[in-house]
Amino acid sequence: MAENGRRDCSKCGRMKQTTSRRHDPSMKVQLVHPQPHYGQPRNGGAVPHLGLWVLASHIRQQLPQLHVEVLDGRTTSQDDLARRLDADVVGFSATLYNYPHCLELAQEAKGRGARVIMGGIHATAVCVNILRNRPHVDAVVIGDGERALERLLQGSELETIENVVVRSGDGWESPNATDRSGLPKPVFYSPSDLPRVEFDREHVQALVAAAMKQGVLPEDVMLPSLSHKGCSYRGARRCYFCSIRSAPLSFVRPAAFWDQVCLHVRQHGIRRFHDVGDSIGGSRRAPRSADDIGDGLIWLRAAAAARPDEAQNVELLMYVRPDDLARPGYADALDAVGARTLYVGFESNSAQSLAAFRKGTIPEDNERALETLDKCGFQLYATFILGAPGETDQSLDETRKFAHRVRRILGDRAKMLGANIMIAYPGVPAFAELAKARPDLLTADLLDPNDLTRAWVEHACNLSGPRSRWWDKLVDACEEIGSLTGDTVKLYDHASAGATGAAATDPVRAVGDAL
Repeated sequence: MAENGRRDCSKCGRMKQTTSRRHDPSMKVQLVHPQPHYGQPRNGGAVPHLGLWVLASHIRQQLPQLHVEVLDGRTTSQDDLARRLDADVVGFSATLYNYPHCLELAQEAKGRGARVIMGGIHATAVCVNILRNRPHVDAVVIGDGERALERLLQGSELETIENVVVRSGDGWESPNATDRSGLPKPVFYSPSDLPRVEFDREHVQALVAAAMKQGVLPEDVMLPSLSHKGCSYRGARRCYFCSIRSAPLSFVRPAAFWDQVCLHVRQHGIRRFHDVGDSIGGSRRAPRSADDIGDGLIWLRAAAAARPDEAQNVELLMYVRPDDLARPGYADALDAVGARTLYVGFESNSAQSLAAFRKGTIPEDNERALETLDKCGFQLYATFILGAPGETDQSLDETRKFAHRVRRILGDRAKMLGANIMIAYPGVPAFAELAKARPDLLTADLLDPNDLTRAWVEHACNLSGPRSRWWDKLVDACEEIGSLTGDTVKLYDHASAGATGAAATDPVRAVGDAL
């Protein structure tokens, strides 16, 4: 055995990377999600980071002799996280917003002798750049991480593990296939393969306490649920801003969904659940077999029929596309499954902007969805994205007027109207477009969201007046829309022209890309 956990391979004449301790029963694993470096951390109703808990539950069930600890920056400061790093293997769940903190902690963990693994939605998108730029990161997990982490902890050679990317000379190596850009393509697994997730009671209690300090009401405390993975609309022409990479759309079996929900109800006494699988939409195809659920409406009806007595008082917050909400029978099925609050991504009410976003909806879909919301009594969290490719004063005004109409029609049932400026995250289609003007982005792993957002506005919008004023126009519109439901949080700073809020740092949605 050579140094640093590498061994000679006589057949190929190079060094192969293995774990330094093969399936050691005394091994400790820490899974870390630091608080954001950019913006202020929001608790979001005490929702635990589902991705990390999927990993922790999987390892505890498959390798029960190992000690697994989850560390969350929403309950533990950056300094305290650094002090607590004492594991043999430390994995980080990286977003664009918390990645600087991940790097700080990764360097600290490496200095204490840990094997450092980077994962999460941001790491998946910039995996090769991380390995090129960060020598203290030993490997990157892309896509779903449960099986990869299990094999890593069992001592498998890293370059043979699916969804693991490691250095090889001046480049990288992975058993995964490559995408059209020549980068490793992440693999995603069926949600039926997910473990039964159990949250540590102390962790949930700490999150609840932190949420209360931020003004979250007891009745608004939620736990995460997962009804599906992927998106029916995610294909060759997925939404221009979308980071969902798992495909095709696949659903958790209704009985398994309710089994998981009821377990959390019994363990934590919480009856509100945030379903984090993105839009519960549908491919609108016929089922291929008796066990296949090919459409969101079919799943909702099956889940309503399978809903046990123990879950009759459970309330769900679910994501819905406007065009799906307007489908016949969809609202009734949502109500029957226990959805009381809907998260609807209108994005814009301009036909031009919706087409530029490749959203697959038109303003008439928004209007029909608003009619359905008005009739059916759901509470609404609505989101808008400003700064579409080619955004003009007229398209911006159409969206602002629609937001005002939503508030006027729904009144207090419009719980939140939120608007954000378009950001070209690494891995989303818009990033490739922005990189044409900014080729430096293609080799970077540490990216400032303030810079990305401003660069996108200047590159892609078509507002009137001096280009230097476009940013302020969009900021004003964001604040106007947010103020309709009393949101006084300043997401953007005119002076620094950057994001200061945590609107895009929801830690639970990107389950498929979580380490």
